[in-house]
Amino acid sequence: MVWYYEGRNGWWRYDTRTASEIEAAFTQSLQSCEVCIAGHIYIVDFTQMCQARKDRPGRTRRIKRDSADLEAKGIAGLRLSLLEKAAQESVVCGSAPADIISGSVASCSDASAPDHNSSSGPMSCGASVSPDQLTTPLVNVNLEDDSENVSPDLDSIRDSAPSPTRLRRSSRTRARHRSDLRD
Repeated sequence: MVWYYEGRNGWWRYDTRTASEIEAAFTQSLQSCEVCIAGHIYIVDFTQMCQARKDRPGRTRRIKRDSADLEAKGIAGLRLSLLEKAAQESVVCGSAPADIISGSVASCSDASAPDHNSSSGPMSCGASVSPDQLTTPLVNVNLEDDSENVSPDLDSIRDSAPSPTRLRRSSRTRARHRSDLRD
């Protein structure tokens, strides 16, 4: 069974991480659960079978749990046509199409592929990496170490601010120009 949400033009599948979180809450017979999607917290209500952003509870979107063979527009906001194109390109590269659809980055290990490690071209694909590995969980971020860098340097603020003398001169200059225009 797969979880879908309703978009403007059809049903879209949740990404694997979000779908597994929703499925876990559903199998535990919870009435609702919270998931983080694209940086926003959503509340999934299983009694109403809808999701709503926590900061905008009035705007809801229908959800459903259905078989995997249901025609969907895409996965997690990415159109299936784009995912299929990426999967076809990854087959040329040597990785399985399932790597693209499951959310991991494919690796290009073809020996005939050009070397992109030089400064003239783009960087080459590395080993297979999941998107979750590319981000740092907020739990691991320590803001206390950077507290010295956050406080402003008062001397640099004073130096960059316009001096009152400059302001007075510019207002006098404007007044002179205004009187010249009146004559």
